[in-house]
Amino acid sequence: MGTLSGLYFAFLTFIFLCRLSLAQGTWPLDTVGIAILQQDTTICGASAITFQADFAPLRETTDYIVSQIPFSIVPYLDSNGDPIGLGVTLADDIPGDPPITMEFPFCFYGNTYQIYYYVTNGYISFSPITVNQALNWTQEPLPNPAANAAINGVLFPAADWYPEGDVFINYFDTGNAPFRKRVLTYVECPMFSCTNLLGTFQVVLEETTHVISNHIVHVEPCYDWENGLLTQGIISTDPNTFLIYNNRNAVAFTADNESIRYYPNGDPDYTITWFINGVAIPAANGHQVTISSFIPLQPNEVKVRITYGCSGNYFEDAIIVNSTLPIVNWVNPGPLCSDSPSLTLSTLNPGTGTWTIDGVPSVVFNPATLSTGSHNICYNECGIEVCQDITITELDLSWPHPGPQCIDNTPIILTDFINGSGIWTIDAQPLTIFDPSALGLGDHEVCYTACGSVSCHIISISDAASIALQNPPGPLCADDLTFDLLTLLAPETLSSGLWTGTGVSGTTLDLQVATDGLVTYTLSLANCGTASASLSLDIRQPPDAGWNLDDEIGVCAQPLMLSDKVTGTAGGSWQGEGITNETNGFWDPAFAGEGTILITYAVTDGPCIAQLTRSVNIVPCIFQYGLPNAFSPNGDGINEVYKLEKDPTVELRVFRIFNRWGTLVYEANAADVGWDGTYKGQPQDIGTYTYHLIVAGPEGLVKEEKGNFVLVR
Repeated sequence: MGTLSGLYFAFLTFIFLCRLSLAQGTWPLDTVGIAILQQDTTICGASAITFQADFAPLRETTDYIVSQIPFSIVPYLDSNGDPIGLGVTLADDIPGDPPITMEFPFCFYGNTYQIYYYVTNGYISFSPITVNQALNWTQEPLPNPAANAAINGVLFPAADWYPEGDVFINYFDTGNAPFRKRVLTYVECPMFSCTNLLGTFQVVLEETTHVISNHIVHVEPCYDWENGLLTQGIISTDPNTFLIYNNRNAVAFTADNESIRYYPNGDPDYTITWFINGVAIPAANGHQVTISSFIPLQPNEVKVRITYGCSGNYFEDAIIVNSTLPIVNWVNPGPLCSDSPSLTLSTLNPGTGTWTIDGVPSVVFNPATLSTGSHNICYNECGIEVCQDITITELDLSWPHPGPQCIDNTPIILTDFINGSGIWTIDAQPLTIFDPSALGLGDHEVCYTACGSVSCHIISISDAASIALQNPPGPLCADDLTFDLLTLLAPETLSSGLWTGTGVSGTTLDLQVATDGLVTYTLSLANCGTASASLSLDIRQPPDAGWNLDDEIGVCAQPLMLSDKVTGTAGGSWQGEGITNETNGFWDPAFAGEGTILITYAVTDGPCIAQLTRSVNIVPCIFQYGLPNAFSPNGDGINEVYKLEKDPTVELRVFRIFNRWGTLVYEANAADVGWDGTYKGQPQDIGTYTYHLIVAGPEGLVKEEKGNFVLVR
C-alpha cells in the first residue's frame, strides 16, 4: 500500500458550515497529477463539510496521446560518471535472454505486463523478440505487417545501434510505491557503420499512471548506413495501432536534450473510496463527498483511496479535522515608531479569523501609512473577539557626528544631541558622556536607541595627528590607468587627510599622468596637530611589442628566427603554428602548412604586458614546367623530340618513358635532351606511352608526376 500527497483539501468557514472543494485536474500533467496535501484542519464547532479529491484521471491504456515536455531526463550516471543500475551485455542484433522483470505491473495498450524484452536496436517489447526481429536493423515506416518488424513496445528511437558486446544499456528503479519508475538508458551507444556517432537516450515506465517518458540526450543519423533512418514511437500487438512522435517514422533526424511523454488516453479506469475514521462511506464513489458530523473535540481522519483498474494499484491520502473552539489571546507588540517595519497581524495570533484596524478589515499594520497615536486592533475567530490598542510614536533619532576627538578634548554630553526617553550607549555600555581621556584611543561606537530603532556613529580618539604608510604593492603599470591611494594607509591611520602629487585627484592617482610617482599624504586634526608623509611609487610604461614579417610567405621558405623581426622591446615570447621555440621564435613555414595563421609576440616589463598578433598567409611554392601530349619523330624537323620544357629554377631529377608493355624505353636526368622515338636504335611503334617525372622547385620543393602522351609519324 502506497501513501502519496494525493489529495488537495481546502476549506471555507461560513458560520458553523465548512466546505472542502477543489476542481478536478485533467491530462496532460508533467507530474503524476496529484496536488500536495495541505495541513490538517481545525474547524469551529461541528457541521457538514464537503471534501473533493483532485487528481489527474487515470485512464485506460487502449489509447495514448503524446506531447513534448521540458527536458527532464532521470539522472543515469553516478558521481564518478559511471552508469547507474544493472548493465546489459548484448552482441549486435541479438535479442536479450532472459527477459527483464519489473518490481511492479505495467499496463500497455490494454494489457498488463511485469516483464519486458530488449534488443540492441533501440526498442523494448512486452512480447518475446525473435531472432528475425533482432536482425531487422532496416527501419520501415509503420504500419509494417512483416514478421520481423518491432511490435508491442517502445521505440525510443529504433535504429541500427551497435554495442559490439559491450555494456551500453543500463536499467534501475527509482521512487517509492505506488509511483515507482523503471528507467532504461542507452549510454553513449555507437551506431552500426558510424561507430563515431554515439547516442544517449532513455525510456521511463511509470507505475500506476502507466505514463511512458522518452528522453534523448543526443541522437543523430548515420547517413552511411540505411540512409540514417530512425523511428520514435509506441506500437501495440496490432501493427496497425501505433503512435509516432513528430512524424519520426523511419526518417533521419537529430535530437538533443529533448523529452516527450506518452499519456494513456482511454476511458477513465479508476474507483474512488472515501473513509471516515477508518470506515468506508457507503455509496461514496465520486470526487466529492459530504460528511455531516465529526466526533467533537477529537481528531477525525478523512481519507480517500484511488484504485487503478488495470493494475490494481492504489494511492491514498488523509487529512485530520479537529472540531474545536479557537484560542484568541494575542500579545500586544507595544509602542511602535512611525518608521518601524510593517507588522503582519497574523503573527500575533495565527488562525483563520479576521483582523480589523480601527474597525476596517486589514491584516497588515503599517506605521508609515497610519497616523501617530493609538489604533484599536481586534481579532475575531468563531465569535470570540479580543481588542487592544497599538500606539505609533513619531521620533527623530538623527544626531550629528561630532567628528574625531583628541585624547585631551573636553567631554561631550550626548543628551545635548537628543534629550529624550531613549538610551545612549558607548561600545554597548549605557553612558551619556563621551569622555576621550576615560575611553582611550581608537574607534568607539556611540548609539541612541528608542522605540525599537537605533542610530549609531563611530567616533575616533587619537593622541596626535600621525601617519603610517604601507609599502606599495610593487611596480605599477601605466596601462592600469588609476591606483587607489587609500591602500597605502596603515589600518591605524585616519583616511580623512589630503593627498597631493602629480596625477593625484582626491584619493586616486592617474598612472598615465604621474611622472615621478611621488605622492604626499597630509593629516590635520582639530587640537591634535598636523602630520605629513611621502612615498614614491614605481610606475612602469608598457613595453613595445612591435614586429614585422611579410604578409605572404611560401610554404617552402627557409625557417627563420622571429626574434630578428622585432622592432620594439626584445626578450619576449612567441606563440603560433610552426613555432618550436617560444624564446627565440624559431619558425618553420613548412611545419605550419598552407593557410592563414596567427603569430603573437608578447613582452613583459614588471606588471606591464604588451602583445601584438599578426596574420601570415602561407602559400604554395609554385614553379613552371610542361610536357607535350604528343610528338612526331618522322624526320620533317618538326616536333622530333619528346622533352621537358621548364623554368630555369626547376631541376629535373627523374625522366623515364615506358611503352604499353611497361618496358623502359628512355631515361634521362637533364632537361635539354629528350626521347627521339627509338629504343636500342629501332624506331618505336605509333601509340600511347607513359612518362614518370620528378622535379625539384625553388627552396627545395619536390613534385612527382605520371601521365601519358602519343607518338605519331
